[in-house]
Amino acid sequence: MKQKRKISLLIALAMMLTVFAIPTLSYGASEDGVEYGIVPAGAKEMPDYLDIGRTLDLNVKSNPASGVNQDEWKWKIDYARDYFDSKKKAEEIATIDPNTGVLTARSEGTVDIYVYKLDPTVTPDEADVVASDKITLKIGYLRDVDAYSNDASYDIRLYANKTAKLGRVYSRFNNDDGYGEEAVASTTLAIPSQYVIKNPAWDSAPSEFDEKYHGTYKITSIAPEAASSKVVKSIIVPDTVTTIGNYALGYHIVSTDKWNETTMQYDKTYNKVAGVTIYGTSNNSAAAKYAKANGFAYKNMNVKPVAVTSKPKKVANVKAKAGKKRMTVTWKRDKNVKGYQITYAQKKNFKKAKNVAITKNKTTKKVIKKLKAGKKYYVKVRAYKKSGNKKVYGAYSKVKTVKIK
Repeated sequence: MKQKRKISLLIALAMMLTVFAIPTLSYGASEDGVEYGIVPAGAKEMPDYLDIGRTLDLNVKSNPASGVNQDEWKWKIDYARDYFDSKKKAEEIATIDPNTGVLTARSEGTVDIYVYKLDPTVTPDEADVVASDKITLKIGYLRDVDAYSNDASYDIRLYANKTAKLGRVYSRFNNDDGYGEEAVASTTLAIPSQYVIKNPAWDSAPSEFDEKYHGTYKITSIAPEAASSKVVKSIIVPDTVTTIGNYALGYHIVSTDKWNETTMQYDKTYNKVAGVTIYGTSNNSAAAKYAKANGFAYKNMNVKPVAVTSKPKKVANVKAKAGKKRMTVTWKRDKNVKGYQITYAQKKNFKKAKNVAITKNKTTKKVIKKLKAGKKYYVKVRAYKKSGNKKVYGAYSKVKTVKIK
């Protein structure tokens, strides 16, 4: 057997848009004071990923360098957590010869590869591991990254052919919907059409990954169970998407307390959400086919996807304090709106009410002057967003009552 080396592949689990971890050389500890690592035969480092169908001959290398008896080492492969397909078993993704370390990539996914050496002075059944190490290897894809919009964050998987797959969609607000705080909270979900790794020339300190793989990755597929929610009613799917997985859109997915020994996870219930409309750009698109297959309404926009602005949330913590012929109105800032509208009147039904427009998002206080002393006033506040040239208002806050001094 050929002399073998080792390199450890470190994967960043929390990546922001174009900031990534790069594989680095490392060695596992051992009882003999020598550190061991893994590299492919004839290579200096592990590849960034391995194409499906390829084989990889893995060998053990020592540090400091010395002769390594490859026959003393055993190899094992195990499943690594994968948000894109949690139902696969390790042997479905890749297999490895326990004696030679030859790995075969079989399907897309992530695996942990272990190598270990037993104490040669003890029988195998009783021997302790005296040296070992582990690497994590991506099969069939480049990297998993995170992306963000105003209302949601996305798991996105990148491929070497400059395509991408949309995985789980998460809310950027706390809520108890679906998967807990992870489920989509907004009533409108716009699926992104691409993911961009900026040109390293624009960055003063580009990563090695950016230099090798920068460019635009077109999102062509949506993974199964991607966007669980019971509140999303409008889903915009760009024409770049050609495949959509089961229960990816329009379902509220809830984990049960029943453990499934076959899938090695808790069973789930798939609740179809009423009133969902899926928007696409063609009657023959993946979005149209998915909507028809799942019984959802479908609308062909027949143009490039347009932004659908959801209504703002109700303004919180509204307070009104009386002053001399004036009142001071305060409220909690909402970072996701354009501005606010204060409405006040002397009558409870707000007849002959007056409005005050607040055009800055950061403003959370307004003094209203020239009010009548000794009179009672009713006041409420609502937020608004801009959709083109139009304002989209949210619901009013609770009415506050104040008697002017």
